[in-house]
Amino acid sequence: MTDLLEKKESLGTSIQSASTIAPDELLKKATEGNQPIYTTFGLAKKDIEALYITIHNLYERGKYQEALPLFSLMAFYDHQDKRAWMGMGNCYELLSKHAMAILNYNTVIRLDPQDPVARFRIANCWLVEKNRSQALQALDECIRLSAEKKEYSNLHENALRIREALETSKQ
Repeated sequence: MTDLLEKKESLGTSIQSASTIAPDELLKKATEGNQPIYTTFGLAKKDIEALYITIHNLYERGKYQEALPLFSLMAFYDHQDKRAWMGMGNCYELLSKHAMAILNYNTVIRLDPQDPVARFRIANCWLVEKNRSQALQALDECIRLSAEKKEYSNLHENALRIREALETSKQ
């Protein structure tokens, strides 16, 4: 627990010191090289991991509204960390903001085109929004990408079951 508090304090100090950088200098530093922006703020990967643990704990406790801006902050610090985008998508979905959830899940897909989970989540959003054709399209992609991948066997089975139910209800 003390270690987590120290990480939280270190992250706060880094953010505070970074806020003194002029915006144009910050932009220049952020766009140089191929480094995540958190390095511009003097943060390390371990700081982002500590932030993720904190956010994930909020999410696991059902505090989606509180977790959402922190996932957004995480995405700001490292726009290529798909956990941040997936977390925002999940929060938006659970808050019944399906259009925003789909946007965030689509960012996950841009970062990892082979990710079947984001497509499954998109399908669920489209189902809630009663857009059957978009849901089927997302399910088909999920099924294709999860086929023959052991780590996604449960996801694959669920997607097949939902797709079959949609086809059966059509008749």
